[in-house]
Amino acid sequence: MQRWGFPQRFIGWTREMILPHLQKLLDKCLTESGLYLTGTAGSGKTCFSAVLGKELIRQGKEVWFKNITDLLFEVKGTFDKDSKIFNDYEMICNWAAKPYLILDDIGSEKVSEYVRQSLYVLINKRYLDDLPTVITSNLTMQELSGRLDDRIASRLTEMCRTVDLGNKDLRVYKQK
Repeated sequence: MQRWGFPQRFIGWTREMILPHLQKLLDKCLTESGLYLTGTAGSGKTCFSAVLGKELIRQGKEVWFKNITDLLFEVKGTFDKDSKIFNDYEMICNWAAKPYLILDDIGSEKVSEYVRQSLYVLINKRYLDDLPTVITSNLTMQELSGRLDDRIASRLTEMCRTVDLGNKDLRVYKQK
């Protein structure tokens, strides 16, 4: 799972380790071609998507996991300072072509026109190729539309079933 980008923190997690209501939700989500998981920080979006990915891998699917901010830093790292040329399109296309992709924490990145264009290319390619995608975000779809782009939000609305995991920070709740 590390080879496919899954966070070390969640590799050991199983469906039995998530909250009972999320276990029930997991079964429903295994048949979805796309999910947009929204909720407050700490609501379990990343953990849930990692467990979902693990279950899909058990079904024989090739599932990749990528944090959006990490992806954008990697894309920026393709900039060749000597030739002043970006070599980012190939990297974005490579991620866009993954058979099943979990994109974690969209909307957390610093937004610029370049970020908007990069995310649009990534999402649009997956949309046009009808590839299953799971996206996590602290933003509602409407908030994402305002922050990034109406075109991105529109495609995600069609591609993904929106699931709100709520506004309880389970990290804080767990400490009490």
